[in-house]
Amino acid sequence: MKAYDLVIIGTGMGGGALSYALRDSGRKILLLERGDYLPSEPENWSPEAVFAQTRYKPKEQWFDENGQPFFPGVHYFVGGNTKVYGAALPRLRKEDFSSIEHEEGLSPAWPVTYDEFEPYYCRAEQMLSVHGEAGIDPTEPPRSAPFPYPAVPHERYIEDLKTRLELQSLHPYFLPLGIDLRPGGRCIRCKTCDGFPCKVHAKSEADVSCVRPALESGNVELMTRGFARRLITDGSGKKITEIEIARDGETLRVSDRHLNEALTELLVAGGPLTKSLLGVAKDASGNGALGSVALSRSTCRSHVRCSGKGRSHVRAADLRMVC
Repeated sequence: MKAYDLVIIGTGMGGGALSYALRDSGRKILLLERGDYLPSEPENWSPEAVFAQTRYKPKEQWFDENGQPFFPGVHYFVGGNTKVYGAALPRLRKEDFSSIEHEEGLSPAWPVTYDEFEPYYCRAEQMLSVHGEAGIDPTEPPRSAPFPYPAVPHERYIEDLKTRLELQSLHPYFLPLGIDLRPGGRCIRCKTCDGFPCKVHAKSEADVSCVRPALESGNVELMTRGFARRLITDGSGKKITEIEIARDGETLRVSDRHLNEALTELLVAGGPLTKSLLGVAKDASGNGALGSVALSRSTCRSHVRCSGKGRSHVRAADLRMVC
């Protein structure tokens, strides 16, 4: 049985960024991913393979609250769903951290304010090589540092659209993008970006920007093809001591290397999968545990790609277009 100080389950933007932040902490860290590295192949940029054949999605069904089956929009690879995201990386607005009443109900306030969070936005934008231009978006929250790189130039049609919008007294702005468009960078401005894997690793996704640099530290170990099947606690049901992992037809267990302490384990596997794993937590005798764990809907949800954003002049709420 191998032992670690910290186990991070999931290598998407949450798990990847966490491993990057803790890479020099001196802790012995296991980064657990149920999938493998997404292969670089011609099909990466094939609409037929990506969308019609759903080549990179798992062949599994989930069920909704009414028992109806559906195919989930998940990707089991190192980097998670960021392998196919559009790399749009806007900040939340200052008001988003407060309690906001929407047409569908009340969005509760965050436990931190935007001002407290802002320095970490700056660090994340550096880590993800974000391109953008400050000061042109009238809804932009305050920032303590400029974007790391200049905005990605508009293509001809978008530039024409921008001009026509400005003639109507609207305020279009450059969408912050995490792509490697630096001098000598890998981005070639292809036509297959949002929704596709990047064959040349030019998107700032969790695999390339977070996990691989974390592995270079020597403190982080990556286990691919490792499915976290259940969490095992001590007799009190309050401390996780082991994680049961299914890998290549075998059952493995990892534990804390300090026998008198509980294993530190962090779940960043996306909303539905995180809830599922917590639901099968067991104590050493096989009894249900962690019954007191409560998860907020606002913090446990799947990740989506944000392709555009605007401020309505009619309503105070943000309008977000998600694809």
